[in-house]
Amino acid sequence: MRAFIETYGYLIVLLPLMGAAINGALGRRLAASFGERPGGYIACLSVAGSFALSLAAFTAVLSAGGEAIVNRAYVWVEVGNLRADVAFLFDPLSAVMILIITGVGLLIHVYSTAYMKGDEGYYRYFSYLNLFVFAMLLLVLGENALLMFIGWEGVGLCSYLLIGFWFSESRNAIAANKAFIVNRIGDFGFLVGLFLLYWLVFEGTGAGASEGVSLLSFTYLAANVHLLEGVTIFGVGAATVVCLALFIGAAGKSAQIPLYVWLPDAMAGPTPVSALIHAATMVTAGVYMIGRLNPLFSMSPVALAVVAVIGAGTALFAATMGVLENDIKKVLAYSTVSQLGYMFLAMGVGAYSAGIFHLLTHAFFKACLFLGAGSVIIAMHHEQDIRRMGGLRSSMPRTSATFIIAAASIAGLPPLSGFFSKDEILWSAFASGHGHPALWLVGLLTAGLTAFYMTRLVVLVFFGKNRSGEPQAGEEGHGEGIKESPAAITVPLIVLAFFSVTAGFVGVPGKSLIAGFLEPALGRHEIEGAGHALEYALMAASVLTALGGAGLAVLLYIRKPELPGLLAGKFALIYRLVYRKYYVDEIYGLIFVEGTKALARASAFFDKYAVDLLVNLSGLLLRVQSRIAGWFDDRFIDGMVNLLADSVMGCGDLARRVQTGRVQAYILVLLLAVAGGIVIKAII
Repeated sequence: MRAFIETYGYLIVLLPLMGAAINGALGRRLAASFGERPGGYIACLSVAGSFALSLAAFTAVLSAGGEAIVNRAYVWVEVGNLRADVAFLFDPLSAVMILIITGVGLLIHVYSTAYMKGDEGYYRYFSYLNLFVFAMLLLVLGENALLMFIGWEGVGLCSYLLIGFWFSESRNAIAANKAFIVNRIGDFGFLVGLFLLYWLVFEGTGAGASEGVSLLSFTYLAANVHLLEGVTIFGVGAATVVCLALFIGAAGKSAQIPLYVWLPDAMAGPTPVSALIHAATMVTAGVYMIGRLNPLFSMSPVALAVVAVIGAGTALFAATMGVLENDIKKVLAYSTVSQLGYMFLAMGVGAYSAGIFHLLTHAFFKACLFLGAGSVIIAMHHEQDIRRMGGLRSSMPRTSATFIIAAASIAGLPPLSGFFSKDEILWSAFASGHGHPALWLVGLLTAGLTAFYMTRLVVLVFFGKNRSGEPQAGEEGHGEGIKESPAAITVPLIVLAFFSVTAGFVGVPGKSLIAGFLEPALGRHEIEGAGHALEYALMAASVLTALGGAGLAVLLYIRKPELPGLLAGKFALIYRLVYRKYYVDEIYGLIFVEGTKALARASAFFDKYAVDLLVNLSGLLLRVQSRIAGWFDDRFIDGMVNLLADSVMGCGDLARRVQTGRVQAYILVLLLAVAGGIVIKAII
């Protein structure tokens, strides 16, 4: 199996690209001749093939004991001292990631065949979706940082295309532009970090293309990153500067403070897109990048502290915004931002395997939640306001059951998968060398808020009375009202719900299989000096906090449904602040959007009344100067030339008069000349 992956591993990346190319080039013709189904089949089969090969790659890495396997295709760039290969790295970290991307991606592709049925852009949608899978696989399998960056930019492009898929609606186009622009801000930091890293490693080793060395190869970087020790940039450690620049890129892609604002608006795209790109895969790229470069980040305690604090702050901040959100998809969007904060918290305290573990469990329960939301939205005829739902449990039993399981998992209730991964992060935040009780406390509060808003979401959507006015199953006219979604939608939900329950058992405390598997790539995160009694006590506190949050939501929205309105009136200022998401978008709009417009207006004013004035004045002066020069040229230069010419002409005229042609006149002149000469001689 290892030999096969070393030779043909590139097929994992190539198959989705082929699916995207076929649908992009032939999709319209196939749809015209055979209907929309071929487009869906091509897309699903390409990802299914990639998933099968990913399983083979995972098996090969497992059999090799975690040893990295490299499939080197060809030399891509070899300019001066820069060399980069098109090569794919299969190690425990990338093996886990490709299983998530292709496995969850396949389920979402199948789901999409029903969700997007009848859409006029059906084939185009699947072309974009396949292209995204290709770019994401390129990002995680790239053997060097340059190839990773190509995938990094590729998922950004696909995100833009898919968020704005229904581009005829202005809000979708605006959301796509917002995502693209905010991500470009982060990508600038990522590029700066890569440039600095390349320069510092090259300066330290002197190696390059002439020696056949790829300086940006992750294996080479891990072996030589120690060269940054003691090196400073403007008095700051080089490792810290590089890590912080790279973290800006991670914050943009993974929606961390202050670059999180694009993700909630990205819910304008089709719901399967939200599940794949903005829950399970793309937004975890920043987490993966830090994990992949963990030898570098481990060199900078300052950078790790920044990552941990930003992660914890984002987790709590986003969770508070999810509490009062009423759009079913945006509740999940703020939940995604919050859970990504948990992952960054884990990375920041050095618990890299715990962060990847939560990335794994999050992929299952969050994809299940988004796809469940899509099922509800279809049944509700594209209604997304949870205040207009309610009582859907009886009409949509499979959707409601899977959604409730996933919600309980993200809330951290045992023994579901989210409980194990979240508890591992909280334990590391409290007791690890880079951790701090304050970070644990923020994570604990976030856990309580998560349980609260997820329970609120479940209660308002699936319990109580139906507030939509639509007939439900068992009621008169239910055939045209709310009913369960087809199997193409509910089967992926069931599979994802199953893993939302079981995936956590690979990370049982003390016997974590995933930590052992990831150790060759991420190292082992040991917590010394802390007993099991403390760990169990913190685990109990986490569970009780989650139960408390869930119980409070039940009290407010089932037992005492009048209380939320009363509390909103009593604490109107706080309510308005949280409901308006702390006015962050408005502040950003005022500072950056209106600030840019004001700068543009000021620039236009300066251009008109300063630059243009100077240009016009210069033109006027040049015109005056040219007229003076013309007058001087006409009156003096040309006058002198003309005077000389007139003098020559006068002399010529006089001389011409002497030339009469008469012999006696010539004799007279000659005599006069002789006489004149005699007179002059006599005088002298």
